[in-house]
Amino acid sequence: MNNRLKKIHQLRQELKSLRRRFKEAREEETGPLAELRNILRKKLISLWRAEWHRRSRKERARKRAAFIANPFGFTKQLLGKKRNGQLTCSKAEIDHHLRDTFCDRSREQDLGHCQHLIYPPAPTLNFDGKEPSWKEIQEVIKKARSSSAPGPSGVPYRVYKNCPKLLHRLWKILKVIWRRGKVAQQWRFAEGVWIPKEEESKTIDQFRTISLLSVKGKIFFSIVARRLTDYLLRNIDTLVQKGGIPKVPGCLEHTGVVTQLIREARENKGDLVVLWLDLTNAYGSIPHKLAEEALRRLAQA
Repeated sequence: MNNRLKKIHQLRQELKSLRRRFKEAREEETGPLAELRNILRKKLISLWRAEWHRRSRKERARKRAAFIANPFGFTKQLLGKKRNGQLTCSKAEIDHHLRDTFCDRSREQDLGHCQHLIYPPAPTLNFDGKEPSWKEIQEVIKKARSSSAPGPSGVPYRVYKNCPKLLHRLWKILKVIWRRGKVAQQWRFAEGVWIPKEEESKTIDQFRTISLLSVKGKIFFSIVARRLTDYLLRNIDTLVQKGGIPKVPGCLEHTGVVTQLIREARENKGDLVVLWLDLTNAYGSIPHKLAEEALRRLAQA
């Protein structure tokens, strides 16, 4: 028991004793006793508030350490709910759902002139187009999760983690693919896995899909993603939000700000209204031609 808790216990005993004296006191003594009781109550409230903040800080530090040690396990424990079920629908219904969710029927339609699309300024540093280095390959494999599910080939990350010679052979193959500029055909396909969102899921709307890609392709594109991130960080304005880029404000920072506002409103007993907007099928709602045009203008800068 720390000193603050000892003081809280002592104040409680004093208030209990003061309550008994107040009942037995004469009329001229009740006023001073009531004033003393109010003083002790204020001290007790102040100490309890300080103790609550100490415990909250300690709990936040514990959760932060658990999240850093195992982000996936912590998130699963925090948000995990009972999810089970079996998808009961035909292949035609699945194809129709995937087509409506991920396809753009107007993909080949010309968008015409758009004055809101700008030509970005020329980059100060060019994209690193050199062949993947052995160090980059090792860093990707080191950070990859061994428990990550393999793709269509059935070869997990663990194979390359435990077989350095096999990884070195893969590195040579990736360098050839990089020089030719043509991605392997099997890397363009993925295995779709349907995961239930709730208990006793049956319809296709009650499931979410994840795509299991080839591990070799994921290693290759991890290097591309790292170099692209480095290229963007060196050439774009990082004062505004850019999703998916480290050290740049994004959803986590916004969520942290909202969390702090909610905490302050609770402590100060104030009013606060929070509105969350979640776009349905955000990817499918954006014209694919628009993304192609934006990339084309970036390449011409």
